[in-house]
Amino acid sequence: MGAEFGPLIAGGPDRVVRRGKYVLRKTGPWTPTVHALLAHFERLGVRGAPRARGLTAGGCERVSFVEGTTIVWPEKWPSGMQSDEYLRDVAQLVRLLHDASETFRPPSDAIWQEQPLTLSHGDIICHNDLGPWNTVTRGNRPVAIIDWDMAAPGTRDWDVALALWHWVPLYDDNEILEWGWATVPDRRHRIEVFSAAYGIETPRDQLLKTIRKRQVATLRTIRWAQSNPNLPGADVWVDCVPPHVVRRQLRWLDSNAETLLP
Repeated sequence: MGAEFGPLIAGGPDRVVRRGKYVLRKTGPWTPTVHALLAHFERLGVRGAPRARGLTAGGCERVSFVEGTTIVWPEKWPSGMQSDEYLRDVAQLVRLLHDASETFRPPSDAIWQEQPLTLSHGDIICHNDLGPWNTVTRGNRPVAIIDWDMAAPGTRDWDVALALWHWVPLYDDNEILEWGWATVPDRRHRIEVFSAAYGIETPRDQLLKTIRKRQVATLRTIRWAQSNPNLPGADVWVDCVPPHVVRRQLRWLDSNAETLLP
C-alpha cells in the first residue's frame, strides 16, 4: 500500500487507516461527542487538532489527515524533538487546546470513554493520551495533537501531569537512551521549561503527586482492559501499553521525586 492508502502505525493497522486526505478508524459510543469537540475547535479556528468529517458508508469515523510525522516505539526521538524549544512549543500547544476546550458545551447525550484513568468532571476537556505518539511534527515543530478518542472532562493538572510524564520524559536513564536520546536530559529543568511555557501555577510537589496518580490510574486501566477485552476502547490498552513499562516508570518516580523539586 502507498503512503496515501494504507495502515498507520498508531493503534495498529486494523484500527487506523489513511485514505488520501482522511484518516479512518473504528467508531465507539463516544465518537459523536469527540466529533462535536473537534468541530468546536474548528469553529474557533484552532489549528492544533484534526477536523471531524463524519462517517464513511461503512460506519468508520473520518477525520482529516494532518501532514507530518509521529513516533511510536521502537522509533527514536529525533534530535529536534529533544530540544527545549520543541518542549516549549508542545506546552503552548497543549495550553491552546485546553483553553479552547473551556468553552465547549457537550451535547446533552454526550458519551465519553469511561475508563479508570478518566475523571469525568472538571473545567476543561482532557486529551488523556498526550505523548510523542499523538503529536504531529512538521519542520521540527509540533503542529497538532491527534487521536482524541480518549478525551473526557477533567482538570488541567490531570492532563499536564500526563504530558510531563511522557514529554520530560520521566523515565529511567536506560529507557530514555533506548528512545534515542544521546544523553539523559536534566528532567527538573525540562519540567521548568514546560511549566513556564504552559503557565502552570500548581506547586511542584502537588504536580508530582498527580503524575504518580496518573501512572497508578494507567495501571488500573490496563487491568480493567485485560478483564474486559471486548468492551469498547479496551483493545488499545491490551495491545499497546505494556504494564511492566508503566510499573518501571512508577518505580523511577518513587525513587527520584525529590530530585525533581525546585
